Amino acid sequence: MAILCYSLQKNWATIMADKQMEVTQRILVYPDELKFNGNFMTGTAIDIQTGQREAIMMSFKSPQMLKNIDKLTTPSIWLINGQLKPIIPRTNENQFDNLTYNHHRRICNQVQINRVEQMVRQKRGIVGWCHTLRKRLSLYFETLPPPLSAYCQQLIIGSSNEDSAELMVSIKRLGLLHLFCISGMHIVLFTDLLRRLLVHLWWRKESIDLFLIIILPFYLLIGGGATSLIRATIMAELGLLHRYLNLDRLDGWALSLLIGLVIDPLLLLTLGGQLSYLLSFILQVLPESVRGFKQSLLLNLI
Repeated sequence: MAILCYSLQKNWATIMADKQMEVTQRILVYPDELKFNGNFMTGTAIDIQTGQREAIMMSFKSPQMLKNIDKLTTPSIWLINGQLKPIIPRTNENQFDNLTYNHHRRICNQVQINRVEQMVRQKRGIVGWCHTLRKRLSLYFETLPPPLSAYCQQLIIGSSNEDSAELMVSIKRLGLLHLFCISGMHIVLFTDLLRRLLVHLWWRKESIDLFLIIILPFYLLIGGGATSLIRATIMAELGLLHRYLNLDRLDGWALSLLIGLVIDPLLLLTLGGQLSYLLSFILQVLPESVRGFKQSLLLNLI
């Protein structure tokens, strides 16, 4: 982990822009990673030349272009003109730390797009198909009535908007925040539903396990790749591999933490990472006799 963190820091120093500059570059854009607020767009993209993730932003003067990009459902490569600049660190103690937040997402530069010269649809591989499915699910969920729409956006694809932000305030008051941010309960439900369906289709247990082991990583992309989702997916994978790895529950949790740290070395510096792994650790070490109200009380105290 020390070597990994050191190499990340060295790489960071070489790719971070030190001043604003005019650029013309090709970027790979996934439609589900774009967000719109009026005529203003933000999101992330991948620089085709360097392979680095960048934060992008653009103000639209043409309503038609805004509509076309908003309804885009497939990955595409854009030829853009704009300004490449470093992400500005916070200027006071209580301000949102945008620089650190983007470091967690492996982003160190941002691009203000002035003009999109060309837009070409990218051939869809498995990763592109996952992003397309996530975008289409998002568009479908927008047609559902509230609060069902926000529930589906948050729980199934890990997406948030202004409506879901207001909903989260109510969820915090009700004490249900763990269902949305920490538990990864939908991974358990997802695997259980698939298992029941495949059992009815006369699949063998070993074939079902193998199918779930293969398909779960792709749900990470569809689900948005949040910290709690990564932990829940890794632990579900290790549970499916239990008969081959011969791990107990605590070993499985420890291994999920190691893998999570490889994916995001800054994992335990976030509140979500701390809560997700701490509460799941407590669930592994609590005696079987502690259930129901006692378990809920202990988890809330922690």
